[in-house]
Amino acid sequence: MGYQINAMKKIAYLLLACVLQMVISCSTTLAPIGHYQDSPVISDGNSDDWQAPLRFANKEYTVSYNITNDKKNIYVIVNSKNEEMQRRILTAGLTIYFDPKGESSKKILLTYPEKKVDLPNQSGGMDSMVTKRLLIFKSDTYHTEGFLHMENGEFGVKDKKTKIQLGLRASQDTGLVYEAIIPITYFLENGLVGKALKKNFSVGIEVHSDPAAKRNNTGYNNRSASSGMQPRISMGGMGGMRGGGMGRGGMRGGQSNTNQQQDANRSTTEVLWYQFRFATAAEKP
Repeated sequence: MGYQINAMKKIAYLLLACVLQMVISCSTTLAPIGHYQDSPVISDGNSDDWQAPLRFANKEYTVSYNITNDKKNIYVIVNSKNEEMQRRILTAGLTIYFDPKGESSKKILLTYPEKKVDLPNQSGGMDSMVTKRLLIFKSDTYHTEGFLHMENGEFGVKDKKTKIQLGLRASQDTGLVYEAIIPITYFLENGLVGKALKKNFSVGIEVHSDPAAKRNNTGYNNRSASSGMQPRISMGGMGGMRGGGMGRGGMRGGQSNTNQQQDANRSTTEVLWYQFRFATAAEKP
């Protein structure tokens, strides 16, 4: 009798161990390995350093982007040929988030370009190349929070105190191109060694809301902003946004539904999250 009880206890322990192992394995699902950057990248706002087309895009294809790494840095490129999106990036700003836990935390961030308070004279229109280049010229600082080995606050783009490298450029052919190079040691104390290669890492790209669209359509945009646009990662690593609570109801205040949707898109914050594991030269996908 005692033998049977001991045997049953052993079986119960084995079953419990199996269940715990399954729970642990499910809770630590590893993301796909990212792409290793094996060719030099210069942060000059020129997309020639990157393979075209860029790997990811938002749902509306108004923004395309790519994120890679080598053993020292994370590389980010954001490109937009859409005039409205270019205006949003240059006037409202763009923030990149980094989460070493592979989730969606916004504690570590880099904002560049920053929001413009004193916009230049737009006599030629916000879409004119002269205005865009003036806005880029005025984008001479960036803001950081949560990085290792550097204080939170404002830094000049040409400041040599940090190792962050940024580039922003507009042209008729390529549209608006943003590039960033950030040392991995700004997130991981010891760099890409040991367990760091076996953990998920997340990068989020946020194009900030358009203050001009909010001022022009306060009622509608406040309602749409409350429903929000939720981040997602689709099959194949394609990031994008999906809107919520935006129905197809007729006219409001003389404004068509199409115009309402366009205003909501301009004024609503967009976040693109990409979860991956750091790639090494030996395991390029």
